[in-house]
Amino acid sequence: IGPGGPTSEQLAWMADRLGFTAIPHRQEAMQQLERLYRLFIQVDAVQVEINPLALTTKGEGMKCRLLITSA
Repeated sequence: IGPGGPTSEQLAWMADRLGFTAIPHRQEAMQQLERLYRLFIQVDAVQVEINPLALTTKGEGMKCRLLITSA
């Protein structure tokens, strides 16, 4: 990932590897990954995690917890 953040290709690759291959889930996953990266940089975090990042069997996003760890 370069200084400008992840490219569309990198975001698509990550979304695919996480199993978000169907549109619109892939696009939404890509947006969330990009936002997660921006948050990581903005707060100078050591770790930023969404747990879980998953879909229900009905294709809906699950509720999750956001954990930000900073130095």
